[in-house]
Amino acid sequence: DQDLLDLAAFLANVSGDFPADGSILLNERYLTPEDLEATPTSELRRSYVSSLDALRGVTGSMRADGKFEMAPVVQAVEGLFEQSMTQSSASLLLSTVKSHDEYTYYHSVNACILALAIGRMIGIEREHLIPIGVGAVLHDIGKTAVPTATLNYPGRLDEEQWKEITVHPQEGALAILAAGGPGHEISATVAFEHHARFDGAGYPKISRQKRPHVYSRAVAVADTYDAITTRRSYRRAETPNHALNALLMGAGSGYDPDLVRTFIDMMGIYPPGSVLEHDGGVAVVVSRTSEPGGPLDTLLVRDPQGNDIDPEPFSLHPDSVRGQLLAQDSGIDPAALLESVDQELLSS
Repeated sequence: DQDLLDLAAFLANVSGDFPADGSILLNERYLTPEDLEATPTSELRRSYVSSLDALRGVTGSMRADGKFEMAPVVQAVEGLFEQSMTQSSASLLLSTVKSHDEYTYYHSVNACILALAIGRMIGIEREHLIPIGVGAVLHDIGKTAVPTATLNYPGRLDEEQWKEITVHPQEGALAILAAGGPGHEISATVAFEHHARFDGAGYPKISRQKRPHVYSRAVAVADTYDAITTRRSYRRAETPNHALNALLMGAGSGYDPDLVRTFIDMMGIYPPGSVLEHDGGVAVVVSRTSEPGGPLDTLLVRDPQGNDIDPEPFSLHPDSVRGQLLAQDSGIDPAALLESVDQELLSS
């Protein structure tokens, strides 16, 4: 296909890499109009919902006639970017919002938030961040070409089903190239390479002499983290610590080791919104990223008897953490909790 040949030519001439120095509650819920009432993060939430709506529209168009308009996607990502720039911690917390029924939409927007944050951490300029965000939002759009039964199959895929799955990066790249728009080559590259792996051993097969583009590698980290921490029809969600360990185990093979390190530095061992148990048997919610090895800034939300209490600041040493709690186990909504807590309390 000529479009894929053109993409291959583009990939052969992209610039070099940028330097990469530099149990949580998973909220199983929908964002509703009530969530968008005036709060410190209401504009950020509106941008999140706009991105969900844009992605729903793209998916509907792709299923109807195999093409879509790029402008609403770019506009949504620009809004999400602008809001996350001014509220970076809140945007990372918002990325913990999950929906089992609309997994693809929420997962793609969450991957976008995380990929944009990685991009900012490694010093990528705004003009390049927007195409990365667009690529992240649309990284799985090629799955509209995959049978739903295969996407949701609960067991081990057979050879034919695996072939159906592995075609989605190419399908997504072709759809993005056909849609055009600013930076669409970069966005198509991200869709094409997000499963290629750092060592080139993923799919579709690429030359092992050349790494996937750094933007694709950033989205691969974000994609994996959110996928592991989200419940699917065929498996339960895992804790952020489990997801971070998976990234660490794959660093150098599946994932760019520098970007994995950057991502962990950004998120912390216990990211904001993590629900933890400590030695006293009480439950706390991590309120913000802490310095490596230092005490965790948390809110005490449940006493040793399991009773909910008014949140109060609590400094927790990492060695005192007994475990992490998942959404289906804890019954606490960290995103809603932290948004409702007075900002003076969070900064005390």
